[in-house]
Amino acid sequence: KKKYPKLKIETILMSLNKSGKLVDIRILNSSGYDLLDNEAKDSIIEAAPYPPFPNSWGSLEKLNIRVAFSYTLGSWGFR
Repeated sequence: KKKYPKLKIETILMSLNKSGKLVDIRILNSSGYDLLDNEAKDSIIEAAPYPPFPNSWGSLEKLNIRVAFSYTLGSWGFR
């Protein structure tokens, strides 16, 4: 049985094009556990496509977003 630490934080960089399509996803800071890393990436992929950029954002073609997933025993969260 694998033991997990009390708290792990993983950071993912996701990139969207102006239509809201997920065009890139990368792990910037691994949790150290493949299972947790893959689940975090899968949650971002499953949520796609995202809404298109509002017109007020002008000519912005690509948006990079850092997402931090934090894992504690018995719960999880993201910010």
